[in-house]
Amino acid sequence: MAYGLCANPDEVLSPTGHSADLGFAPSTISTAAAALADSGLVDEDRRAVLPELFWELAGAWRPRWTWLAGRPDPIDEPGAWALTGDRVAAAQGARLVSAGEAPLELFVPDKVALTIAARRYGPAPPGSAAAAVAVTPVRQVMSDEGRLDGWRTAQTSPSPSASTATLHVAVRSSGIGTGRAMSGSEREALPVQRGPRSRSSR
Repeated sequence: MAYGLCANPDEVLSPTGHSADLGFAPSTISTAAAALADSGLVDEDRRAVLPELFWELAGAWRPRWTWLAGRPDPIDEPGAWALTGDRVAAAQGARLVSAGEAPLELFVPDKVALTIAARRYGPAPPGSAAAAVAVTPVRQVMSDEGRLDGWRTAQTSPSPSASTATLHVAVRSSGIGTGRAMSGSEREALPVQRGPRSRSSR
């Protein structure tokens, strides 16, 4: 729910209208929306309050990565897997500092695909892995039709009308791929832009 609101900041959260897309009952969405409102993360119209909701999502955006010895090829894994991480972030305009060639980062749709990946490419310690795979945190991430290096790209950026940073930045701020969370000063340095509807209380 938070992901959808961050990706579509001008969209009003509707318990009935978004029930099918989110996969939750309207009552569940209504309860969650009330909790977000009580925390000051959505406004009175049930729109995202940015960047506050963004950073709350970043703190919870923690996929469990499985490190692989082999490097998957998009020809062998058509369609179901999605490229994520710095490569996609850079392609979408995020200002990133690279420390060299990093493992390929991929989201898979479910635990079955994760098990298959581990068996097919073999395990590896993080420091020497050729790739890392994780079950997608939310299913909407897998709905993008973009392509990069032969892979479908994970839909981890807001809509073109939003001026917020890509959710790849949330991934980086959560320490994914580094084993640690970023400090406050590091997080402040990330390129989160506040759109016309955003509020600044940080």
